[in-house]
Formats: sequence, C-alpha cells, structure tokens
Amino acid sequence: MNILIMSKIFANSGVGSHIMDLSENLVERGHTVYLMSGTNDHEEFCCEKKINFTYIDFSMTPLNIIKNIDIICKFIKK
Repeated sequence: MNILIMSKIFANSGVGSHIMDLSENLVERGHTVYLMSGTNDHEEFCCEKKINFTYIDFSMTPLNIIKNIDIICKFIKK
C-alpha cells in the first residue's frame, strides 16, 4: 500500500520521532511510505529507509494554499 504522511515539521522533536517510528514500521510491513513536510532534519533516515521526501510549504497564505493543492494533486496522480 502507498502511504502519504504529511506534517508541518519533520524535525528533531517528538513529532519527528513519531513519524520515523511510524514510517519504519510501515516500511518493515512492506508498505511504500512518502513524506511531505516543510522541514527535513532526517535526510539520512529517509535515504536509509528508501522513503521519498517532498518539500511543501505549509504557510497559510492564499497563494501557498493554491500552490500546495497543486503540488499534492500532482503527487497523488504520479
């Protein structure tokens, strides 16, 4: 199964640790995991676990909201 995890931050924090644990378990079970976030402090982890990371700016300006919808739609179609 393809699984997309989206988070505003993927940093050295509790959120980052949780995302890494969840991603690792899903990959071990044979799922394909994709991450979308505004930060990535764990590039080594993503490369090691073969997790595709996509940068997306989650700021709430009207232009970014439209841009993000476009990025997400293209990603899902791909």
